[in-house]
Amino acid sequence: MSPAPSTPAPEAPEPKGWRLPLDLHLMRLAATTMVSLTAAAALVSAGHWLVHRPMFAFQSVRLAAPVLHHGEESLAAQILPRLQGNFFTQDLSLVRQQVEAMAWVRHATVSKIWPNRLVIQIDEYQPAALWEREGADPLVVDPQGRLFEVNLGDLEDEDLPTLSGPEGSPAEVLAMWRRLTPVLAPLKAPIHRVELSDRGSWQVELDESAVIQIGRGSPEEVQLRTERFARSVGQLSGRFQHRKVEYADLRHNEGYAVRLAGMTTTDNAKARKSR
Repeated sequence: MSPAPSTPAPEAPEPKGWRLPLDLHLMRLAATTMVSLTAAAALVSAGHWLVHRPMFAFQSVRLAAPVLHHGEESLAAQILPRLQGNFFTQDLSLVRQQVEAMAWVRHATVSKIWPNRLVIQIDEYQPAALWEREGADPLVVDPQGRLFEVNLGDLEDEDLPTLSGPEGSPAEVLAMWRRLTPVLAPLKAPIHRVELSDRGSWQVELDESAVIQIGRGSPEEVQLRTERFARSVGQLSGRFQHRKVEYADLRHNEGYAVRLAGMTTTDNAKARKSR
């Protein structure tokens, strides 16, 4: 006889999921949270300790490129004692403001090199002229017509022209000086001073104390009037033993009045003042 087929044993029922009691679950969660917070606090404390090590306090200042009026040692002496932070914490914009408050500095950029060095790039003002002020030392005008203040003893060029005019006009007066300098070159006396009056009238003083009243008008009109004078005054001076011009008034319709050293004359007898 063949054996009777065996009957498979019934599968054991899957055990139901077991859960921690609520109080034990909360205790485990609290313990995990405490461990995480303790680790985070330790990391923060270690980070705070690290970033405030003396090795990260700035020790030196380097110039990105040499400049005329500032050196690395003098910058370090002025900047380092005033810093409130280190490589990680110092606000570089505050350092830039400190540098730009120094004489001759037009613009500055500040960066840092690991672990404790500052690098500063300085764009210095370039003097183009002096700006006359009543009752005070002159300011200095840069090539863009911006005013800045420095110790005048630091100026290397002692032959800068002096400019004068209403508030807000340095760039305009500087442009006129540039326009008239080549025009008056034949007189062989550099322009010493250019003045723009409140009424818009131009006056030029030459290096030999000669005064030229040019009058009002557009820059082109002022230049044209001055060109006519410069072309003819040499011939006029030649007629009188090349006497030097002491004063000229170009504010006439058909000519100009001129005073030569030791005498007075007029280029055109019909000239009449109109400007």
